[in-house]
Amino acid sequence: MFCVGETNDIYKRYQFNKRDQESGKSIDSYVASLRTLAKTCNYGSLLDSLIRDRIVVGIRDNGTRKRLLQ
Repeated sequence: MFCVGETNDIYKRYQFNKRDQESGKSIDSYVASLRTLAKTCNYGSLLDSLIRDRIVVGIRDNGTRKRLLQ
Protein backbone atom coordinates (compact mmCIF):
# COMPACT_ATOMS: atom_id res chain seq x y z
CA MET A 1 0.00 0.00 0.00
CA PHE A 2 1.14 3.53 -0.75
CA CYS A 3 1.10 6.39 1.68
CA VAL A 4 -0.91 9.28 0.26
CA GLY A 5 1.40 11.88 1.86
CA GLU A 6 4.53 10.44 0.27
CA THR A 7 2.86 10.13 -3.12
CA ASN A 8 1.77 13.76 -2.96
CA ASP A 9 5.28 14.92 -2.00
CA ILE A 10 6.77 13.04 -4.90
CA TYR A 11 4.22 14.41 -7.34
CA LYS A 12 4.55 17.97 -6.04
CA ARG A 13 8.33 17.79 -6.28
CA TYR A 14 8.03 16.42 -9.79
CA GLN A 15 5.86 19.40 -10.77
CA PHE A 16 8.35 21.81 -9.17
CA ASN A 17 11.38 20.23 -10.87
CA LYS A 18 9.73 20.15 -14.29
CA ARG A 19 8.72 23.83 -14.20
CA ASP A 20 10.65 25.97 -16.65
CA GLN A 21 10.05 29.61 -17.48
CA GLU A 22 7.34 29.75 -20.12
CA SER A 23 7.74 31.70 -23.32
CA GLY A 24 6.49 35.26 -22.91
CA LYS A 25 6.40 35.06 -19.09
CA SER A 26 8.48 37.41 -16.96
CA ILE A 27 11.14 36.24 -14.54
CA ASP A 28 8.96 37.59 -11.71
CA SER A 29 6.08 35.44 -12.86
CA TYR A 30 8.38 32.40 -13.10
CA VAL A 31 9.79 32.90 -9.59
CA ALA A 32 6.27 33.39 -8.20
CA SER A 33 5.13 30.12 -9.76
CA LEU A 34 8.16 28.31 -8.33
CA ARG A 35 7.47 29.70 -4.86
CA THR A 36 3.84 28.60 -5.08
CA LEU A 37 4.82 25.09 -6.17
CA ALA A 38 7.60 24.79 -3.58
CA LYS A 39 5.25 25.57 -0.67
CA THR A 40 3.73 22.10 -0.96
CA CYS A 41 6.97 20.16 -1.46
CA ASN A 42 8.11 19.92 2.18
CA TYR A 43 11.66 21.06 1.35
CA GLY A 44 12.21 22.58 4.78
CA SER A 45 15.46 24.50 5.16
CA LEU A 46 16.46 23.70 1.55
CA LEU A 47 13.56 25.69 0.10
CA ASP A 48 15.43 28.85 -0.92
CA SER A 49 18.44 27.05 -2.39
CA LEU A 50 16.22 24.67 -4.39
CA ILE A 51 14.22 27.59 -5.78
CA ARG A 52 17.49 29.31 -6.72
CA ASP A 53 18.75 26.17 -8.45
CA ARG A 54 15.47 25.74 -10.34
CA ILE A 55 15.67 29.37 -11.54
CA VAL A 56 19.19 28.78 -12.90
CA VAL A 57 18.13 25.60 -14.71
CA GLY A 58 14.73 26.78 -15.93
CA ILE A 59 15.29 30.38 -16.98
CA ARG A 60 14.95 31.02 -20.73
CA ASP A 61 17.62 33.73 -21.10
CA ASN A 62 21.08 32.19 -21.45
CA GLY A 63 22.80 35.51 -20.71
CA THR A 64 21.05 35.75 -17.36
CA ARG A 65 21.86 32.10 -16.65
CA LYS A 66 25.56 32.76 -17.30
CA ARG A 67 25.53 35.73 -14.92
CA LEU A 68 23.80 33.65 -12.23
CA LEU A 69 26.40 30.92 -12.58
CA GLN A 70 29.39 33.28 -12.14
